[in-house]
Amino acid sequence: MHRAVERRQGSLTLPIAVQFNGTARQVYLQVRPVDRPDTAPAALVLFIEGDEIAPGEELDAAAVTRDDGAIVGQLYEELHALRVRLKTSLEEHESASEELRAANEELQSINEEYRSTAEELETSKEELQSVNEELQTVNNELKLKFEGVSRAHSDLQNLISATDVGTLFLDPFLQIKRFTPRVADVFNITAADEGRLITDFTPIA
Repeated sequence: MHRAVERRQGSLTLPIAVQFNGTARQVYLQVRPVDRPDTAPAALVLFIEGDEIAPGEELDAAAVTRDDGAIVGQLYEELHALRVRLKTSLEEHESASEELRAANEELQSINEEYRSTAEELETSKEELQSVNEELQTVNNELKLKFEGVSRAHSDLQNLISATDVGTLFLDPFLQIKRFTPRVADVFNITAADEGRLITDFTPIA
């Protein structure tokens, strides 16, 4: 059994004298390893009946049987040790299965968190796209307003340049904003004086 389970090798014993209805016969014990996936090691035990033992050989057969008693005891000890190792292997297998099951559950939890994070990122992406579209709309509106203001400013500048009336534009603090060329007939003002107080200038006599 030890050879079949540990070494995965078959074996055949020498003839063993066994009494059958008062007649001694030879019996052979054959052990073969059995390969079964995902299970504990196993072996197939065959008892092969041999020839009868002559009466003159019974004493020798009995001696062989007595000698085999020690072998059988040794085999029982090896079988017990094998059972202990098998039990330990089963416990280790169960422990490994529990660890694998816990790792699988943890992996599933991580996968769910990853899926939730991916959904949140997708939602944030859609929100950012919506905000970006709104910003583009506002930017287009501001661009149109700026173009309108630029045109109005250009028209005002053209009007100021073309008018023959002296006109002076001041802000609430009496600072010069702009003026028509004919203002130079009243005040000694140049384009560099924009932003200065009108009180800094005196009319031309």
